[in-house]
Amino acid sequence: MNKIMTLFLLLMSFQAFTEQHPHLPLEMSSSEYQQLLRQHWFKFGDGMMKANGPEVQAAIDGGEIFSKWLKTINAKRPLNDQIRLSEGTGPGGGIPIAKPSKYGPKTISKKLREIQNEMPKAMLRIIYGGLNMTDAIPPSISKEDFIKHGRTANGLYQSAVRWSTSIEPRLDYYKRNKRRDIRGFYHLKKIEDLDATLNDYFILGPEKQKEFKKHLIGLCMNSKNSLSTCESQFKRAAQSAKVREFKNKFWRAGQATWNSFYQISKPRTDVTWSPSSPNIMRAPFKDPKNTKIANWLKENIEDEFKTDTWNFELDFENGSPEMAYLKFETGVTPHVTKGNIIVMDTNSPIEEYSVKWTIRHEYGHILRMPDCYVEFYDETEEVVVNYQLDVTDLMCSRAGDMNDRIYKELKRVYYK
Repeated sequence: MNKIMTLFLLLMSFQAFTEQHPHLPLEMSSSEYQQLLRQHWFKFGDGMMKANGPEVQAAIDGGEIFSKWLKTINAKRPLNDQIRLSEGTGPGGGIPIAKPSKYGPKTISKKLREIQNEMPKAMLRIIYGGLNMTDAIPPSISKEDFIKHGRTANGLYQSAVRWSTSIEPRLDYYKRNKRRDIRGFYHLKKIEDLDATLNDYFILGPEKQKEFKKHLIGLCMNSKNSLSTCESQFKRAAQSAKVREFKNKFWRAGQATWNSFYQISKPRTDVTWSPSSPNIMRAPFKDPKNTKIANWLKENIEDEFKTDTWNFELDFENGSPEMAYLKFETGVTPHVTKGNIIVMDTNSPIEEYSVKWTIRHEYGHILRMPDCYVEFYDETEEVVVNYQLDVTDLMCSRAGDMNDRIYKELKRVYYK
């Protein structure tokens, strides 16, 4: 009976886990992926990870071994000569919509084979072969090659962890999220004289026709139609020479989907920005009763949400149930819950770049701004696809900042 009850509780926990909508930035550090993996182990135990395919698990195991090996090596090196996989402490280049990231079990398996074929044997035997770790880079490998191959193993580790802990348990959600793939609308809206071009669809040539068909079917799916429905409807439209009409039928849904990544809905009621003080926007925040945390909040949030002529001020108050506030928990992925609570990980030092960016981004959610990135599972390619609508935007990418788009959206909603 106890075993049955345990299994029942595990299944209920798993169901609750899969029903949660994920909130994972597309760019995460290795330490964040390690924390995500630990969190997954804590919730579901050894059995959940055993469900991984052998190549996916090998990518995870290899990444874990390499991380430990790197720490062992760095413990013996001077501080001014540590082995770093990252180029620096700042953001990367983001994942632009025109160059999406794609990964899944098949790509992980393929990349693992490539890595194992190209990696120096002295590294391969330790990372993927089970040989004992050394406390220095093997003499047959240069520092540059060690970093190069370490990065590829670490990148594969990140994809495998993301797949195992976030995507695979919620695969149905990510399949449905294909309807938020906005690339069709994005590409079509950039075309001048689009209607005239679509009227000439049959003289565009096979490659152009294929490209437009893909974008138009994507536009149709923004209306929450299935792929098969959109393909059959497009086929009828093409046969009837009504490709332009097909576009018009679904254009509003494409525009609405695009807007959903950028526009504020259900704005806060405690924000003050009025014609009497047009250059200052204010909002209350529950006093954290900790000078270091309070200063950190003001420095980061006020530094981010400003322009040359406009500033945002965070006003610390004693608090009310409706007021925004910050809390720390151990082993969590940072997020905003219930519209008012920023939850940060106790284990992440607040001085780190990624944590500073995170509090700025998460406060954007307190102001009700949505994420402007998308991640979904493409069943035709059998891969996860993700990208950011604008890699320069704070709400899209760690490479992004406060910009004129955000300012105008805040003004549209809060300036009264």
